[in-house]
Amino acid sequence: MKNSLFILALLLFAMTGGCNIDIITTSIPEPDQLTGSWSGTMQDGQGAMHLVTLSFNRKGEITRHLVDGVETGRRGYATGPNSTGTLFALKWNDGTLGGILTNREYTHAAFLDQDFIVGSLEKNAAAYLPYTVEDIIQPFWSGHYLLLDGDFNFLSSGGALLEVALDRRFNGTDGDGRVYAETAVIDLTDSFHGRYEGAYQNEDDASDAGPLVAFLTPDKTHAAAYTCSPDETGFPDGCRFYLFNK
Repeated sequence: MKNSLFILALLLFAMTGGCNIDIITTSIPEPDQLTGSWSGTMQDGQGAMHLVTLSFNRKGEITRHLVDGVETGRRGYATGPNSTGTLFALKWNDGTLGGILTNREYTHAAFLDQDFIVGSLEKNAAAYLPYTVEDIIQPFWSGHYLLLDGDFNFLSSGGALLEVALDRRFNGTDGDGRVYAETAVIDLTDSFHGRYEGAYQNEDDASDAGPLVAFLTPDKTHAAAYTCSPDETGFPDGCRFYLFNK
């Protein structure tokens, strides 16, 4: 199974770069890409979970930002996508940089910013339902990853695959050849917000080890996730960010 995951990941798109995420593209998103209301869950920089809503107008500007149903007044804008068609740069009005990693249908997304806010979003989400351990179990999560350095410079993105077995053991393969497996099975840590956590280790590099955290979208068809090695200098160094779909 791991060999087939590796081959499939290599067949998915890959791209390298080296520029700051806010200048990978300066184009305005097309109206059918981000325009509308996106809702989901997010983990803040202290590890607390929240419900979140972001609304974008046709220019890519954030016109509404709700956290736990309360308008924060925080505003910003998105540009993109880059040449992969799925990565948008996000810049808040206070200068904080972020990114939005979507699927190709522009219906689901993973997002993050420099304050270590990470979460999942679904466009026009209908409702939030309680999450179960079984919701994360899937023999073939497929998607893509995003890699940044500590200065939020874009380094690369590419295909990614994740297998979560019935016993909640997991293994994953990224398009650049990185292969990892669990050292602790993935478990449901927050049934209201759909947060799951396990621990991983790179099969070829023992120093690349740490938590794997995933957040399901409200319809449970997509998962935003990250792996982070605590030995690195600081977020987002040593972290990879993912958007998977069933």
